[in-house]
Amino acid sequence: MSYRHLTACTLAAALAASPSSAQPSGFPEADAAAPDPLLPELSIEAPSPFEAGTTLDSHPLRGVRPEVINQILTAEIGGEMAIEALAVPLPGVVGNEPLVALFVEIDGPSFLGHNQADVARVEVYAYALAPAGRVAGYLAEVFAADVGELGEKIWQSGLKFFGALSLAPGQYELRVLARNYQSGAFGFRHINVAVPEPEGEPPAGSIPPPLFPGPTSRDSWLAVRGRSERSQKAFSPYPLVVGDRSISPAARAVLVAGGPAEAYVFDLSLAEVDTTATVKVELFEEGEKGGRVGTSDAELVQAGQELLSVRFVSPEVSPGRYLLRLVIDGKAGLSRVSASVPVVLTGGGSRDRELLWSDLRSLLAGSALRTTPTEVSTESGVVAGGSSKRRSSGRAVRRLAKRYRAALAELREGSFETARVALFELESEVLAGSSQESFKHLRAAELLVAKELIEKDHDLALPILVLHAELGEVYRDRTLFSLAGHARVTVETVAELHAEHGGSLDLTAAALALEAGRLQQARLPAASRRLFARALEHDPDNAAALLGLGASLERYGAYSQAIGFLEQLVAARPDFGQAVLRLAINHLRVGRLGRAQGLLVKIVEGQGGDWVAALACQELARALLIAGDAEGGLLLLETALERMPEQWELRLLLAHIYDRTGRAERSLGELLQVGTSSEQGRGSARYRYDQWPQETLEEARELLAASALRASSRLAEVVVGDGGDAGSEGR
Repeated sequence: MSYRHLTACTLAAALAASPSSAQPSGFPEADAAAPDPLLPELSIEAPSPFEAGTTLDSHPLRGVRPEVINQILTAEIGGEMAIEALAVPLPGVVGNEPLVALFVEIDGPSFLGHNQADVARVEVYAYALAPAGRVAGYLAEVFAADVGELGEKIWQSGLKFFGALSLAPGQYELRVLARNYQSGAFGFRHINVAVPEPEGEPPAGSIPPPLFPGPTSRDSWLAVRGRSERSQKAFSPYPLVVGDRSISPAARAVLVAGGPAEAYVFDLSLAEVDTTATVKVELFEEGEKGGRVGTSDAELVQAGQELLSVRFVSPEVSPGRYLLRLVIDGKAGLSRVSASVPVVLTGGGSRDRELLWSDLRSLLAGSALRTTPTEVSTESGVVAGGSSKRRSSGRAVRRLAKRYRAALAELREGSFETARVALFELESEVLAGSSQESFKHLRAAELLVAKELIEKDHDLALPILVLHAELGEVYRDRTLFSLAGHARVTVETVAELHAEHGGSLDLTAAALALEAGRLQQARLPAASRRLFARALEHDPDNAAALLGLGASLERYGAYSQAIGFLEQLVAARPDFGQAVLRLAINHLRVGRLGRAQGLLVKIVEGQGGDWVAALACQELARALLIAGDAEGGLLLLETALERMPEQWELRLLLAHIYDRTGRAERSLGELLQVGTSSEQGRGSARYRYDQWPQETLEEARELLAASALRASSRLAEVVVGDGGDAGSEGR
């Protein structure tokens, strides 16, 4: 028997055997429990995260659905909703049970991006698995979020759930699932937690994980307070307090590489700690085989009877995601090691301080202010004479412009890679200076050179566009946030300069649509729609922009608006299957069944065998079933399975219709042919439909890349020949 099947059987047995006081029984509609009038109201004796601003309350779930259990057992880390989770064993015991505080942070944009309800119902589950696969403890709560009232707050900040579960001392794998009940969108994480004995030395010389306070300079999360009995015991009073303020620990702290940081350790056994002990911070790559990538010395300060403050300078490593732990070497060779906690290391100095992990997506997509073509001359005005400060700025811009020209000259052989390396060295060097003024000089220098070149030949904009776009991908991969934003701003500005000076509007639209697609992937809908709309101003039939806008409006519930863009796209490209499918499904959503069925029939009769055809068959079969033609739906699905036997969702729907029509044995036979795995779910037609469309963006990328390659040698020749222009040192 496989581990997955063993775990499933163990969980099923645990659910059946657990007493009603410890585990929900049965699987009804999993309604939230009403607040228990016998439980006291939460009484805060010290500052807590629930005192300021709006706080939502969650309530225990009375039942768990089978599909939720399946997700907990089989899902991979990830999901449509971005979440992070942190488990913190609380010092001592409450009553007779040791409690583990659970903090679950849900990214706002990805939550709203997969929500269609005015009042979203959000379920939070945490199941603790012991090494043998036994379920040792659980948490299951639900809360409601009024998107109409709180949407802006959720978008800006996200949601942070505070709950608790009881676990006996030992080692556990905690599987955490946050799920939108109405849409089915979810986020899933695995985290490890070590629960110490309530008294005496922690096992194996360990200490609890260091906790990093979240940002204090702004209202960072919309708090959701667990109202189960255990959660109230854990947070009344709020246990993690330093001086006169509470610590709301970051599920994934964001630190600046080479910058100062402070963490706290809460532990009863630290009352007599030797503050002269040698303390090191160790950083590891994420993953089972992640090696150590950096260390730094730390200072240990006794901040309270059960509280240590650990101050250190973060290791100088490349920006990225890591695991961090503490090692304390005390007297008599006693070494104590903390549990590891997830962190993000950023570059960029003070500009990237006070960040949440959920900010990173926005920064990777580009958070810099957009610079318009008309502003280029204004920014380049620092070259002119005047005060000593302006003259110094002018010299800085000229130096940077000269180096920028040298990077562009590397395109003489059509080698974008060599030019990209040279430009990376230039821009990362400026970033390392951590000066907003030097970053402004870089932007002015690059746009000044680009404007001069494009005025001579508008097609010289194309290799510049591709060069910065490709470099933007590198910055996003390396989490160099400021440079990623700079790359996006440069691409947008150069694209507009290309159109302004008579360049191909098709190519301008392609460049803008590509940047909009990157913003869409980063779940920044307003910014992506603006660029898609700008692309359509240049090329009204741009497929990438029409499909991108249609998919974005559909995802955010604006079905009628989505239909307008999709109708325009289908009129221009009637054989584009994904566009036809999205148009049909949106017509279904607004009740235009006749138009929708006609489009679905067109796809099915096309005899294609891809995911588009599979989903069209499913939607058409459902429509036939609703119309009372179950036999027609069965025939459609049976025929489709002969053509697409790998499309298991067709078989699942076929089993459903067999069951509905009283053929239970045939239904069971079909179900037995349907497996369960996370890979299967990711390959499903509905999963593919829910992803941001990429096909048209790839077409735009290929068109732009081919045009840029043709113009690259010409650009290098002009740059070399213009050595005495604004980029020269002596001008």
